[in-house]
Amino acid sequence: MASHEIVEVVGSPKVTDDIGSPKIVEVVESPTVNHGFSLRRNSLLYIRSSIKERTLYIKENVSISELSGSLGDLGTLLPILVALSITGQVSLTSSLIFGGLWNILSGLIFRIPMCVQPMKAVAAVAISAHLSIGEVMSAGIGVGVMIFFLGITRTIKFIEKWTPVPIIRGIQLGAGLTLIIKAASLVQINVIALIKVFSSNSKLPSISLNHPETVVPTLEEFKTGFLNASLGQLPLTALNSVIALAALADDLFPERSSLNTVERISISIGLMNVVGCFFGSIPYCHGSGGLAGQYRFGARSEVSILILGFFKLILGILFGNTLTKLLGSFPNSILGVMLFVSGAELSSAARSFMNTFDKRDDDEARKKNFLLVIVTAGLLVGFQNDGIGYVGGMLVSLLLYITRFLIPGNISI
Repeated sequence: MASHEIVEVVGSPKVTDDIGSPKIVEVVESPTVNHGFSLRRNSLLYIRSSIKERTLYIKENVSISELSGSLGDLGTLLPILVALSITGQVSLTSSLIFGGLWNILSGLIFRIPMCVQPMKAVAAVAISAHLSIGEVMSAGIGVGVMIFFLGITRTIKFIEKWTPVPIIRGIQLGAGLTLIIKAASLVQINVIALIKVFSSNSKLPSISLNHPETVVPTLEEFKTGFLNASLGQLPLTALNSVIALAALADDLFPERSSLNTVERISISIGLMNVVGCFFGSIPYCHGSGGLAGQYRFGARSEVSILILGFFKLILGILFGNTLTKLLGSFPNSILGVMLFVSGAELSSAARSFMNTFDKRDDDEARKKNFLLVIVTAGLLVGFQNDGIGYVGGMLVSLLLYITRFLIPGNISI
């Protein structure tokens, strides 16, 4: 895992950095500095001061590595977004505008390269079952409402508390392997991959002013979307996009652990879909795979997704749906390579699979915890469903608990 250093600049905007030594520069307020004003009486001045510090922080951390990191999750976003946009199942204009807006807000709120990616289970059902745009939006709204409820009531903490670490690692391993398998299916033999883009007969995008349009699903569309796609997406979002993501964020950015809690992530996902899906945007979520990919490609701060967010906004506003045919001509081989790297990074998180509350660190405990990882990942990959992997892993965990405490002599693995 790549390491990064945080440099705190107290009371001065000047930063000295060694050449070739990338550092994340963060401005912090010194408790000894007298600003000459009261927070209550001068709240506007305090806000302006905070904005100035954040602006300096962002400016000092703009780098090539952050620009590279902003591209780390495109291997997941582009294939799904293009497939649903071409068939009219989502609005490309709304998806780009709201995707960019969520990128920017996520960066400012979580202060890490928090990815914004499509809901893969909803997309898979939408493509295979040919759901209408209203049904796709209903699926996103359904998941958003349920995840928002779990976050705002903090009941999702119970899922986090009672989910063993090996099962979370198994979800990460299974999701990573799924990305790798998807990458293998995308990679094709091309003499020169980019020839496909420039030799395409599709029309070039034209500049115009585009804006989102409202999409109001009917009751029948909501019923179909909720039953066919929302229920399958819910366990995936709760586990991989919230719990596993919070664990990975804590591993990669421990200094930001207080900002990246499961409650805050749940509320963020809920609001993204309750708002965006009423305008035809593709259902979005956060995800451990996207964070892993962006980190692998060089993202070390929120600067990477701020760059990506502004780029999406510009594309959505100026080009909108005219980009659909051009994006459909982009070579899958390039996207496949990016997806493979992201999957490998996510899978590698499973190497730390011991329970934090397990006092034993012997060979037997490692075997049992590793079994949970393999069972969870195997079921997830085999059934292409995080929920089945989670339930299977929990059942095996329960059986191991019974053999350990209730059966004399215990059963060795």
